[in-house]
Amino acid sequence: MSERKVLNREYTYYLNPATNNEWAYLKEYFTHEECDRIIGLGNSHPRQVSAVNVTNDVLNSLRKGHVVFLKSTDSNNDWIFEKMATAVRGLNKQFWNFDLNFIETLQFSIYDDPNDFYGAHMDMAHARPEARKLSIVVQLSDPADYQGSNLQFHSSNLNFYDTINDRGTLIAFPSYMVHRVTPLTSGIRYSLVSWVCGPPFK
Repeated sequence: MSERKVLNREYTYYLNPATNNEWAYLKEYFTHEECDRIIGLGNSHPRQVSAVNVTNDVLNSLRKGHVVFLKSTDSNNDWIFEKMATAVRGLNKQFWNFDLNFIETLQFSIYDDPNDFYGAHMDMAHARPEARKLSIVVQLSDPADYQGSNLQFHSSNLNFYDTINDRGTLIAFPSYMVHRVTPLTSGIRYSLVSWVCGPPFK
């Protein structure tokens, strides 16, 4: 049986992009006006204390802050879901090709008290019929308006590194990636978070 020959890479151009990228982003995907509009929508609803896992336990040792959920049943949020869906379809096709079915409710996250934070965690570690596969974070605040509160990813050398915090930027990453938000030291940081779900990995 002959060995499979490998084409000389100097003479080939692969049609399929690399998959399983750590994370991807769309810089300034939401305009400043759209960010202001989302912040207005978020602040128009009563906030609740940030919780963890499906039982909604409040564990200040892991997470401290407030959230508001912007539901898909509210027509005021339709344009946000539609814009998120467009980004998800494009980024997923380019980088991961996960089997995806729906976007969960949007979480408007508020870090406005010194030492608000979210410790290292994965988003997919929840018992549910369909798996969280992609996590989405939109930076709503101008980075000049706060200190600290950096979204960071865990790297293979056991360190964490900062992501992009330009206003309006959308960041997407597999929900099995370990990430965290460092403690806020001053100002207010708003972000929009969601999770894209599909059948369990196999």
